[in-house]
Amino acid sequence: MNIDHSKPKLTKEVCMEYYRRAQLLSGDGQDIGPRRELRIELQTKYDIPEIWAINILHGLYINEYVNICEEANRPAEEKKEKETKKEKKKEKQDFGIPDEEGF
Repeated sequence: MNIDHSKPKLTKEVCMEYYRRAQLLSGDGQDIGPRRELRIELQTKYDIPEIWAINILHGLYINEYVNICEEANRPAEEKKEKETKKEKKKEKQDFGIPDEEGF
């Protein structure tokens, strides 16, 4: 899954808030009118597929979708940590400070 890191992260709290909002709408759960607008808002704001947004509004697969998003975000976070460690190691070397490996 390709995650747009400029968009807010999908969390269980976010999903439950949208589910709660969907429950307040009248109708039979069809993707029309205000429910459709809510689905589009969720879908575009969190950059998720349409089917995910529909299911979240029905309270379905929320934990699975949140887990998928967390996994997709993990490599980017790990990469950032590695880059920070590299930069710190280089700074130490520039000042002649040995690291744990002795340089």
